[in-house]
Amino acid sequence: RALAPIEVPLLGAKRVVQIAAGWAHCIAITDTGDVWVWGSNDYGQLGLGDRADRFMPHLLQAPGAGDGSKVGRVVRASAGHGHSVWLSDLGHVFSAGRNDGGQLGVGDSIDRAGVQAVTVPLRVWCDTPFGSEISQGYADWVCVGSAVRNNCGTRCKGIQRRQDCGPSNVTVGLVTAD
Repeated sequence: RALAPIEVPLLGAKRVVQIAAGWAHCIAITDTGDVWVWGSNDYGQLGLGDRADRFMPHLLQAPGAGDGSKVGRVVRASAGHGHSVWLSDLGHVFSAGRNDGGQLGVGDSIDRAGVQAVTVPLRVWCDTPFGSEISQGYADWVCVGSAVRNNCGTRCKGIQRRQDCGPSNVTVGLVTAD
């Protein structure tokens, strides 16, 4: 017997532009920047302020949902093994969940069930058709030798080869291939 895909309830009428799947939790971002989370929440990785599993999507930015409203409009997300990371349209990074290895980027190894702001250098990975992107463990402005670089904001315009623009669009040298 084969399993067939089904539409996720509550998201059917929304235009989802990105999905991130962790070990046992999921994140969906809509075209309006809303973040919907569901699944396992053993470490608080859903960012809702508790550790209760969710069997239906819940809006991260809902009032009182573990400070999720502070993330604002989200443009990208990444889901790990018990932790999640979100990138806002203002370039701010937020995280929640498992933190035994410091993966939340908040300066300690304490798990967080509520959304936490992450202090990162003013550099964000810029190497996709969607513009700025985050991935667990990497945060950097990178300009690529393709048409994508022209969609990554003014810091990457006109760059003809793969290089790290660095702060204030100052070239600091070539970066290694992916």
